[in-house]
Order: sequence, then structure tokens, then C-alpha cells
Amino acid sequence: MDKKVTVENLSPYEKKLTVEVPALLIEQALQNYYASMSKSAKLKGFREGKAPVQMVKMQFQGEVTREVISRVMNQTYSEAVTEQALFPVAQPRVEVQPWEEGKPLVYTACVEIKPPVDVKAYTGLPAEDPRAIT
Repeated sequence: MDKKVTVENLSPYEKKLTVEVPALLIEQALQNYYASMSKSAKLKGFREGKAPVQMVKMQFQGEVTREVISRVMNQTYSEAVTEQALFPVAQPRVEVQPWEEGKPLVYTACVEIKPPVDVKAYTGLPAEDPRAIT
């Protein structure tokens, strides 16, 4: 499963990306993060790195979810910009819809891009060489 990206033109130099990340992708990222975290988590009653994943999940669910969503958003934003052949010149303004477990993550990013430049006919124009010997 892959993300869905739609692009809306706000102006010649500003685009609005709407990205929908499938729930399966978020769930996999959460499971991987919990698994790696359980190897180093310190929980009362357990030796370091020996806490069950479910205990780690109960203890750190809020902050892990925020961290994983942030990482997934950074990754999918970069991929979306590359796929759409956009060249951002500033950080995007991002709006995230609240995420619920089992549902896709949807966010929008308004990004300023390089404006289109129309190159006029420049060949054949007279020019002086500033290095010319006088």
C-alpha cells in the first residue's frame, strides 16, 4: 500500500499537497518502534531491555504515537515532493487531521516553490567583456 497524494495549485509559486497515508503503514511503523524501544526501555519490575512490548506500549503510547506520526509525515512529505517534481524554497505549513487507530493519516502541506521563469531570447544580445584590454 502506498500513500495518496493530491496537488492543488494555490498560485504559480504555491502548492497544497494533501497526503493520505494508509493505516497499515502507520501500524507497521508503530510496531517496529515499539519492538526497538522494548529492547532498551527501563520499566519498574523488569530488567533493562526485557520488558514486554505490551507493557512498553501501555507506558509510552502517547509519545511513541506522536514520534511515529512525525517520522512518517517527514518521510512521506519528502517522497511526495520528489514524486510531484516540486522544488520547495521554504518549510511547509502543515495541518494534520487527528489520527485514530485503524484509520489513514491525512495531512495537508502548503509549500512555496520556485516560481516558473520565462527565459526570453538572449542569444545574439551585445555584451562587453569586462576583461577586455584597453
